[in-house]
Amino acid sequence: NLHNNKITKIYEKSFADLKNLRKLSLNANKIAEIPENAFNELKNLQEIYLNDNLLETIPSTLFHFNLDLRVFHIEMNQLKKLPMTIFHGLKSLNEAKIDYNEIEALPNRLFMNNKELKVLTISHNKLTLIGEENFVVFEHLQEHNFLDNPCTEDLERVYDVDELKSVVNENCQANWEVKHNWLYDEISEMALKRGKRSLGNLDDSKAQIIEE
Repeated sequence: NLHNNKITKIYEKSFADLKNLRKLSLNANKIAEIPENAFNELKNLQEIYLNDNLLETIPSTLFHFNLDLRVFHIEMNQLKKLPMTIFHGLKSLNEAKIDYNEIEALPNRLFMNNKELKVLTISHNKLTLIGEENFVVFEHLQEHNFLDNPCTEDLERVYDVDELKSVVNENCQANWEVKHNWLYDEISEMALKRGKRSLGNLDDSKAQIIEE
C-alpha cells in the first residue's frame, strides 16, 4: 500500500521485483505520468487504485501484461480521455471507477472485451458522446453511475439502463467535434497496433473526416 506517500514519479522498473503482487494502491499521491511498461512485471495484479493523483493521460498499453486485472479505480484525476484499447486485454475486468475526471467520450468498442464488467461509474466527467455499441456491456452492469455529465443531465438521480440508453440516444451522439477527435484517436490506435510508428499523415486523415 503506497497510499498518500507524496509519490511524484513512477519509473519503468519501480515494481519489477514485485512479481506476485495482487493489489496495488497508489491513491492520494502526486503522480502525473505513468510509463507504458511500469506494470509489465505484475502478471498477477488483480486490483489497482490510482485515485486522487494528477494524471491527464494513461498509455494505451499500460495493462498489456496484466491480464488478470479485475478492479481499476482512477477517480479524481484530470483524464481527458481513455485510450481506445486500454481495456481490450482485460477479459476479467469486473469493476471500473472513473469518476471526477474530464473525459469527453466513451468510444464504441472501448469495453468490447469486458463481458465480466459489473460495476462502471463515470460520474462528474465531461461526457458529450457515448458510443451506442457500449450498451452490449452496459446492459449487464449491476452498478453504474453516469450522472453529472453534460449529455446525461436529463437523467433522474435513480435510473435504469434503458433510461440511460434513451438519454444517450437523445443527447450523447451529436457532438461532432468530440466525434472527430474520437475517430482521429481510433485511426491513431489502429496505426500503432499495426506497427506504424510514423503517424505524420494522421492530420490529413482527421481533416478528411471533418470535411465528410
